[in-house]
Parts: sequence; structure tokens; C-alpha cells
Amino acid sequence: MTRDSSGRFLRGHTPPNKRSILTYCLYCGRPILVSPSRLGRTKYCSRECYKKAFSEKMKTSWSNPDFRARITQAINGAKNKISEASRKRWQDPIFREKILKNRKSPRPWLKGKHMPEEIKVKLSQANKEKHFSPKTEFKKGHEPWWKKLGFKNLLCVPQVNAKHRENLRRRWKDPQYVARQMKAHGVKPNKKERALDSMLQREFPNEWKYVGDGAFIIEGLCPDWVNANGKKKVIDLFGCFYHGCPIHYPQVKVKERFREDVRRAVLQKYGYNLLVVWEHELENECALIDKLREFTYA
Repeated sequence: MTRDSSGRFLRGHTPPNKRSILTYCLYCGRPILVSPSRLGRTKYCSRECYKKAFSEKMKTSWSNPDFRARITQAINGAKNKISEASRKRWQDPIFREKILKNRKSPRPWLKGKHMPEEIKVKLSQANKEKHFSPKTEFKKGHEPWWKKLGFKNLLCVPQVNAKHRENLRRRWKDPQYVARQMKAHGVKPNKKERALDSMLQREFPNEWKYVGDGAFIIEGLCPDWVNANGKKKVIDLFGCFYHGCPIHYPQVKVKERFREDVRRAVLQKYGYNLLVVWEHELENECALIDKLREFTYA
């Protein structure tokens, strides 16, 4: 008896629809255990056996002239349908006028033909006695000026590198530029940020909004959460390694924009109070909720 008095299956019993059935691979003959629902669909033991069996089947089928004729007929029929659709579309005067209007003027010499002599004379006279600037002299095959100075890369030139870094620093202070960069790189909340966000929405509904995707930026800094009720308060979740946790990674050298004192100073210039939540604080949920409650309702 496989059921008890209440009708439930006894411990250790496998229902008939859950039992594995022994079958064999159609290519190599290896035994396979499959569920009853997949008995008719599982024919091969691995992807390699399926590929080998399929290639052999195609070779055998392609040697049959009837099969080859059917495949060729199907391909030709598809081509004829496409050409017929294009022919019908080209008969429409509106469509034909639109295509001809957007088409550029034909230049026969671009299709393997010789350029007319009068056009060659006009081009030579137009570019006569014109000199390229040092920045574009490599277009005539000359060596660029920065390579003549012994530099292999343009950014190795001290003046160019300093100007490039200054331009980047200026761009990263623009909130729209930072938002575009974060959107282009697909910045999304990670696992720790999702855990803290669910805690904030559960314990403090309608109080905090996640803006770590570039929605709120101050001088190139992007906090993780900002108060949704107009209070000038922000929350940052710091990873222990990347932000140099004083408990776990005090020896790690942290970039300036990742340091807590730098971020706090920038935010305080605009009247914002910063609360830093370290990654290891997520392990003690009760203490973290008390810390968030004190900061939120202070």
C-alpha cells in the first residue's frame, strides 16, 4: 500500500508520473533516464549526438534528388515572391518619386569608370597651393607633429593630456553628461542596493527614492537615495572593498571621489546631509533600521 489512511503518498514513494524511465540514445546507444512527460521528445543523450545525427541525416537526404529539388524549388519560390513584391512596389509613382528624390547624383567614376578630365582639372585647381595644418598633415601621408617629437600616442604629449583631463573633469561636472554616461553603460542597482531599497520601501514608505541610475547628480556625484518629501537628505551605500571600509579594508587606497569626507563636503555645500551605510551593516537588520529611522525622522 503506497498511501496512508488520509490518501497521501507514504514517505519514500515516487508517484508514477514522477518515475524515471530508461531509454537509449538514438545515435550512440547510451542509456538515458527521462521523465514520462519527455519520453517521446528526448531522443539523444547530448547536444553533440544530436548534431552528429542531424548532419548524417542531412547528408543522406541531400543525396536524394527529389529532396534537393524540393529545397531548390522552395528557395526559388521565396526569391520570386520578394522580386514580385519589389516590382509591385516600384510601380507606385509616389514610392518611385520618393526614392529618386533621395538618391544622390550619379558619379560613374565611382563604379570602376575613369573620371572625366575636366573634373580632374577642377579638383586640382580647387586644391592648388593649399597646405594642411599640423593637426591634419598626416592626411597627405606625412608624419604627424607629435610623432616627430618622439611620442607614440597623442595623449602622451603633456599639453594635450592635461587639456584632455581638464575637459573630462569639466564634462563630469555636467549632470546631463553624467546621466548619459550612466545610461550608456547600463547602470542598474546591484544585489546589495536592491536589498537596502526593499528595506527602505518596507520600513519607510514614500520616504526614499532610488536615484543611483543617474537621476540625481551634484558636481559629478550620484547618491543612491534621496528623500522624496523635499528634505535635503541623501543615503549612500558603500561597498567595503571599493570604498575602503575602516574595519575590513583599511589598507585599500580609495579614489578621491569615493571617499566619505569628500562626498560629504560636496553635498554640504548644497545643504544636503549624507548618511553612509556600509555593506557589512546589512547583516544586522535591526540595528540598521534604527540608524535609518533616526536619520529619516531627525
